[in-house]
Amino acid sequence: MNILDFTYVSFDGNSINDGTKYIALKPAVGTPALANASPILTERADAFPVDGGARLRGRELVVRIKFGATGDLNEITGWFDTSRTAIPRKLVVVDGSAVQWYIYARATRLELSPSPKADEEGKLAIITMYAADPVWKAVSQSSNTWNITASNQTQDLTISGNKYARPVFEVTATTARGTGYAYRIFVALANRRTRQYRSPINLYDGNWDTSALIASTSVSNQINVGGGISAVATTWNIDTAVGGGLPASGTFWFGTEQCSYTGKTATNIGTVVRGINGTTAATHADNTVMYFSKMQADGDDLRVWNDVKGIEEFRWFGGGGINTSTTRVFTNVDLPPAITMTTASAISSVGAVSSITLAPTIANKTALLKLRKQTYPYIAIDMGTGTMEIFKFTRSSIDVNAFTIGGTTRAQKGTSNQSHSAGATIRHIYGFYLMYGNPDVSSPQTDDSFKPMINLANSTNTSFDYDDFFDVDNPNRTAMWTPAVVLNQGKLSEIYTATQDTFADVASVMGGAIKVFTSGGLVRAPNAELTWSLYHPAGITTLTWSGSKYRYSTSWAATVGMEKSNDGLTWSTIAAEATPGSSASWTALSSHSSVSLSGTYLNIRSIIKGTLNKVANNLIAQEISDLTATLDSNYVPLVYVGSEEANNFAEFRITNNTSGEWLEVSQTIPLNETIYIDTENLEAYTSQGVPVQVRLSDETRVEWLPLGMNGDDRDESTKFTGAATIKYTETSVNAVTVVTKWYNRNL
Repeated sequence: MNILDFTYVSFDGNSINDGTKYIALKPAVGTPALANASPILTERADAFPVDGGARLRGRELVVRIKFGATGDLNEITGWFDTSRTAIPRKLVVVDGSAVQWYIYARATRLELSPSPKADEEGKLAIITMYAADPVWKAVSQSSNTWNITASNQTQDLTISGNKYARPVFEVTATTARGTGYAYRIFVALANRRTRQYRSPINLYDGNWDTSALIASTSVSNQINVGGGISAVATTWNIDTAVGGGLPASGTFWFGTEQCSYTGKTATNIGTVVRGINGTTAATHADNTVMYFSKMQADGDDLRVWNDVKGIEEFRWFGGGGINTSTTRVFTNVDLPPAITMTTASAISSVGAVSSITLAPTIANKTALLKLRKQTYPYIAIDMGTGTMEIFKFTRSSIDVNAFTIGGTTRAQKGTSNQSHSAGATIRHIYGFYLMYGNPDVSSPQTDDSFKPMINLANSTNTSFDYDDFFDVDNPNRTAMWTPAVVLNQGKLSEIYTATQDTFADVASVMGGAIKVFTSGGLVRAPNAELTWSLYHPAGITTLTWSGSKYRYSTSWAATVGMEKSNDGLTWSTIAAEATPGSSASWTALSSHSSVSLSGTYLNIRSIIKGTLNKVANNLIAQEISDLTATLDSNYVPLVYVGSEEANNFAEFRITNNTSGEWLEVSQTIPLNETIYIDTENLEAYTSQGVPVQVRLSDETRVEWLPLGMNGDDRDESTKFTGAATIKYTETSVNAVTVVTKWYNRNL
């Protein structure tokens, strides 16, 4: 585009050069049309200034429009009204090659020459305009479609103009990869609290039989060797196919051993790798069943995918652990406050639902305002019942005044059409996937500095069991108790973390000891308050705890025991700890089994508070070594666990071979759905509106992947060449279509 050889076409969609009503003249020679910059200088005494770069400025243009016979001055002054300051508007031009370009500009001055009179014909409107972003963009989008059948294939693109392009990549897998996580289960959470919910949670909610996935009884073969096989055999005959028999390659389980293989016929299995994923090779008798494995025996391929953030989350196994019928999968969640609404009328199970109308209440209006801000576009109706159904919604189609959620699509995330009555509850949900079935991955990168403090083997979503309480070195662990020295006159009273007033980095007890002190050669009575507190957003209803207590002499503090609070400021007694029956010996705490709090409380704490007799070496102590907190089941999040479905897990890199820069994406997404990577607006998302995380070869880059430069766009030596070769890299890719779209740009 020649910046001095173009003709104006339209402004804000209005034609300003139809040849009859208005004729827009080409820019006159000397008309200011270029972007400019001013230097940033640091003045110095007795020296030349230091150049600190440049302050970029926009583009100023002068548009000259000649009035035709039907030209209308009021129309022109309305289009170019300088008081319209809300947003700049699109100005379109056409160059000598008949290519249209646009820029966003606002009118800053409007004058007529000669002065106005009744007859407008022949008059000239002269409009001064300013564009903050001086780069012209082509009106027509360029596009390239690329069908990929193998990793590291390349595609050449030609970028026109004189500025690099900011492409949108549309990536669609049409055939499953030969590797990756083959299965997934959708999990939806709905916060029922009007406050943030930060807590560990078992995503499967109850017990999950992962042993049935490691040994899937629906698909199998049997050993067909009269004397059985040894622990080192790598090929043997098979028979008795169930469910079509084992696939041509994969993983199987027999006895207590898991194996992989790559060669199988109807009567023989070969290239077997024995004793994998933490198991040990063993002998097996004839007719031993070889069950197909969907999951690694050590669970290394069982991953938690956050569908809201588009990232893998840390996870820890609880219950009986992996390869048992009582597996629990814990992760840490941070759920926003609940958004809950009610329907105005019944919804039939038949037919599409393009919008949902809410009951016209203040609560629903408030909820809609909050829903409009959510980036995760899914809601559930009747969650927690047999008629639950998930809907996708469109944020821009929410009409708060009409009480409608628009742009809805029903039966999402594996749910089916259901009937819903008037007044049914709608909840905004937070989605996860449990993914597995990847034989190629090793153990996940799990950071135990975030591991929940609770005993995962014995804890559930409504019952937290504690054998350890606090971790000195890892303050980010969740569900952790907080020790506090509220008052410590004499400075000898203390919090302690191991049995009988000793210390450990991981607190196996919640201990507090009040001790006398000496001053001026005299024994002084202390005044101390020592606490261990726990907050949980669901609230706590029942406690069971045990431990030990100690008194040196006859003294016992005024307040020893457990307390409760909702605001963390005003506390009341749950149970007071009785004075130990004997002195100078550790004795068990009083029995505290299933102690009701007579309500739901957000905060609990153990406390030892008071003073002692002035006896040399006098001290008292309370320590809790085991505690179970029952959470209010009405306020823990609702959990929906879907059914297993086939999964496509995209893990690809797009490289600009011309510059060496690249971007990467990892995302669970069904086949034939699209991942959009918008480098213009620096965002990525799926066709379902789910956010996607993008990693860059250099995370300090402002531009994600500019095309048309021969190097890094930040390097002064880099030049625009218009050439770009992009490369697609993905392990075991079979069929992927990449559509690259961009607007050519000109300065």
